[in-house]
Parts: sequence; structure tokens; C-alpha cells
Amino acid sequence: MLAFQTGNPRDTATRLIETFQLKTLLVTRGAKGAWLLDQAGNYTETPGSPHVLIVDTVGAGDGFCAVFILGLLHGWPSTLILERANRFAATLCEIRGAIPESVEFYAPFIKNWNLHS
Repeated sequence: MLAFQTGNPRDTATRLIETFQLKTLLVTRGAKGAWLLDQAGNYTETPGSPHVLIVDTVGAGDGFCAVFILGLLHGWPSTLILERANRFAATLCEIRGAIPESVEFYAPFIKNWNLHS
């Protein structure tokens, strides 16, 4: 990885995309949000979620990835995917452990995303 570092994260991502012929590179940054760069140079970013009371970060990355994949499968725009994945991960950080105690945890997401359980 050190051979690819340029001092600028976006330039480093571009080098990784070119070297490994990646279609897209996703970078999660915890409280600072996440960004996405594709091989055409399209850049999408979402800021971190403000006012998150961090209780436990276990499971946040997995939750982010799950919602990211869900968004890809549903054809959501990149900005919406990042926003939803980031918000879901932030909400997971507000609970203890990686798995919510109740399925009711998911209800607002299912409703807001027009998904049916």
C-alpha cells in the first residue's frame, strides 16, 4: 500500500483503480462519512452523521456494507447509497453490540427506504 500513497487520498484511489482495473473504489471514514470514486473519475461523497452518540462501533462496517450492497441491488443513485449506508452504520454505533436486540430497530429504515419486510 505504501507504494500507492500519494499524499492525496483521491489520487491514491485513482492509482489503485488504474493499477488493479477496479470499476469503483469505496472509502469509509467513520465519523467523517464516506466517498466513492469510479474508473470514469466520478466522485461521490457523504459527510459523517452529526450528533451520533457512539456507544459501540462493532458491526458498523458490516452494516454499512450491507446497505451499500442493498442500494446497488435496488439501483439507488450513488449519493443515496452512501447517505443511507452511512446513516445506518451511525445508528448501529448508538447501540451496544453488532446486532440490535429487536427487529424494530430496522423499522424506520424499511419504512423510509420503501422496503417491505
